[in-house]
Amino acid sequence: MISDQPVAAARPNAAAATRRLKVVVPAVVVGIIQVGACTVAGRWQPDARPLDVWAYLLLVAGPAALLVVRRYPVPVLIATVAASFAYFSLGYPGGPAVLAAIVALVATVVAGQRLAAWLVGVVGIGGYLLGHALAGDAIAGPGVGALVGWTLVVLVGSEGVRIRRERIAEERRRAEEYGLRCATEERLRIARELHDVLGHHISLINVQAGVALHLMDGGGDPAQTREALTAIKRSSKEVLREMRTTLGVLRDADEAAPRGPVPGLGAIPDLVGRVREAGADVRLVDDGPFGEVGEQTGLAAYRIVQEALTNVRRHAPGAATVVSLRRTGSELHVTVVDDGVGAPAARAEDGAGRGIAGMTERAAALGGTLTAAPVPSGGFRVDAVLPVGAA
Repeated sequence: MISDQPVAAARPNAAAATRRLKVVVPAVVVGIIQVGACTVAGRWQPDARPLDVWAYLLLVAGPAALLVVRRYPVPVLIATVAASFAYFSLGYPGGPAVLAAIVALVATVVAGQRLAAWLVGVVGIGGYLLGHALAGDAIAGPGVGALVGWTLVVLVGSEGVRIRRERIAEERRRAEEYGLRCATEERLRIARELHDVLGHHISLINVQAGVALHLMDGGGDPAQTREALTAIKRSSKEVLREMRTTLGVLRDADEAAPRGPVPGLGAIPDLVGRVREAGADVRLVDDGPFGEVGEQTGLAAYRIVQEALTNVRRHAPGAATVVSLRRTGSELHVTVVDDGVGAPAARAEDGAGRGIAGMTERAAALGGTLTAAPVPSGGFRVDAVLPVGAA
């Protein structure tokens, strides 16, 4: 078997080599420019001091210091400014000998050492003026103006780069937080869907299995036993279909995964019919037509009815239940009420209480409301108000 460890080990090495190149290449380029340009400038400035070993050492010292500017920005800035100051103070030919100092100045500001960068810039200009004053040279002239102007341009430009980087980092952080929030909301939505689908159908299967066992143990009518087993098969098939539909959102977007239809208002009569076939006393009061209803509203109404009926079978088996649907303006009203005594308090406190919380979250996600509470005369009532336009 071929091991992929060498490949995995090569990736960090390649990344490290890339990082080194990003440091070495700029330093080499700055060194070539400083040495080459100052050498050429010396031929056109006969009054300047000829370039010697010390001059070339000063021209190379700044670029060499840039190799560690990311790790030590402030010391490198001081070193490059000192090398440039020494070069010009010794009377060598004018040229871009300050290029390394400019690069270090930008790197220092971008690294967040703003105060140090401005202090070094001010001290550098002050030292330049002081040197000219001590030498008896005129300190007012175009050269001084250019020095001050370019220093300010570099500092302000560096601030702009720093601000832009910070903005990009902040936008990236917000994007990551948004992605995590969306992923969390999607996981909660999927968990809610699975809870509703599995809870309802497994409850039906449990009831029908109990009926089938009772008929088989008591020597009941084979036709009734077959009917119960057929209902189990139908519920099993339905739960598998709905699970495939729900879990389809976990597939990659480029997969051509077949997705089943999303259940909505039109599927509620079938839902009530299946529950009735399982032996429950349930009827549907449908005050339709409902007009245009958004897909998410239809799905939420279906799941709320599904979970409410599941809770009735779990807590008040045998209770008479009424499911009613009606539309008033831009709102869809969904009500499920049973007349069984059951255990009303337990409905909101035991493990099944997750279903009530899920129904409430589902309604709230669409901008609707849901209340679930015991009925004073006995039984339990679930009322949901959903906006019809939630697509």
